Amino acid sequence: MRYPGLRIAMMLVAAACGGFSAYAADEATLPRTGEIIAHDVNVRAGAHLNYEILTQLDKGDLVLVIARRGDWTRIAMPPGVLTWVSTTYVAEDGLVEGSHVNVRSGPALKYNVLCQLQRDAHVVIKERSEDGKWYGIVPPEAAGAYVSAEYVEDKGPPALYAAWAPRKEACLASLATAERLRAYELKRPEASIRFDAIIEHYRRIETNYADLPEARIAKRRIRELERLKKSVGEKIAGESTTETSSGDEATSGEASEHQERAKPKYLTAKGVVREISSESTKAGLYRITREDRWICIVKSGTLGLDTYVGKEVQVWGLEAPSEGWNLRTIVVSRIKLLE
Repeated sequence: MRYPGLRIAMMLVAAACGGFSAYAADEATLPRTGEIIAHDVNVRAGAHLNYEILTQLDKGDLVLVIARRGDWTRIAMPPGVLTWVSTTYVAEDGLVEGSHVNVRSGPALKYNVLCQLQRDAHVVIKERSEDGKWYGIVPPEAAGAYVSAEYVEDKGPPALYAAWAPRKEACLASLATAERLRAYELKRPEASIRFDAIIEHYRRIETNYADLPEARIAKRRIRELERLKKSVGEKIAGESTTETSSGDEATSGEASEHQERAKPKYLTAKGVVREISSESTKAGLYRITREDRWICIVKSGTLGLDTYVGKEVQVWGLEAPSEGWNLRTIVVSRIKLLE
């Protein structure tokens, strides 16, 4: 005897369980490659909204599905995500020197434990936390993450993910390099910004990884940079035209105004005094830095700047010729130690 009502009910239950459960009726079918079907999907440290967000995945990203837990899908840690271990229990070469060492989702005790490492295991260290107490490591195989099952659909066997993941990792590394270059260049004087070099980095990402979501980010950056390059070029051209016109038609009053503008500017800067090189130190030249970024070059004929090396200060003085550096140089007449 057929039971059509029961069959329909079973189909409705299967549909309500989300896209991934359509093929994963049995845990024996796992692992499988899944595909993210929505934008900005949160990846969490556990199967609940209370767990911290580790990263986000975009539509078209692949994941390796390794288990299911209710409305949540457990996946292998996505490319580009680091896990963290205490430097107390791991040597600089990555050798684990403690037993049951917690691997956490962030560089502090407040973050969730993802798995544990045993003594004499070996991890790959990628970076160190700012306070020096934690290593960011390549996630161990046991350190999984979770995404909502409704945003994951079956893509095929795990070999698909194995082929995709290295490309994703390389793409993320290229994007991080381009973003660092962009941030560095946009802090420079407008006339010195190397727009073409930044755009070329993003162009390679757009071309080489056209099938990945990061290509859209690269394309957006290219458009932004091209608009900014045009705006800066027009601004510099306009200033050049104004200066030329003023020089050709200057009256005695305008010439006096031009001389006034040409007077050295009185500048101020805050940061840590650092040495540049032994030759520069002998010449009385030092640099001011903030968060490892060079702010300006400083010198003084009356103040002993060497006594302030390594200390945070604020300086005041007149602008001087650049001394060959692509930074402003300040002849310091006043200096103040900052707490």
